[in-house]
Amino acid sequence: MKERTYLFTYLSALIIGILLLIFHSSDHLLNGVIIAMGALIGIPSLIMLISYLLPKKDENGVTRSKPWYGIIASAAALGVGIWMIASPGFFMNVSIYTLGAILIIAGIAGIFFIAMAARPAPVQFLWLIVPIISIAAGLVIVILGPKTIAGSAALITGVVLVIYSVNGFTSIYREGRTLTAQVIEHPKEIDAN
Repeated sequence: MKERTYLFTYLSALIIGILLLIFHSSDHLLNGVIIAMGALIGIPSLIMLISYLLPKKDENGVTRSKPWYGIIASAAALGVGIWMIASPGFFMNVSIYTLGAILIIAGIAGIFFIAMAARPAPVQFLWLIVPIISIAAGLVIVILGPKTIAGSAALITGVVLVIYSVNGFTSIYREGRTLTAQVIEHPKEIDAN
């Protein structure tokens, strides 16, 4: 099950990375992404707000009210979603800094997980190349800022996502081959769970 989650994550990163590489020169790419994010925030929030405002009766016919904080949270999220759809330019700077921060965090997490997986053996430098590229790309985006890098942010993020996904697919393939070799060599010692 865990392998499926990783496979879905790497496949999603590959698709998003390729789309960013294809459409990186589009003037309205980031505006479209922000509008899509606004819709993805606004629509579920609207559904949640309606469900909070229309109380349901339980099996005894008693009307149960929902907590007030759910109404406030849903209304606030709906407001942010509508705001993102109405004025995506305002969120452009925030989204570029967010892309940079996500790349930095992903690189740091990658280094951490590689170090944890390699324990007690030392980590080879080749394993650290992808996380280091991710951190460097994130730092470039954050340091140069939205005015300088607005057009290149999608290109940089697309390249890093494609590298990340290829590295992930390689890891899944390698782990599968290692487990298969262990089962062939010691079939009674390997637990199927």
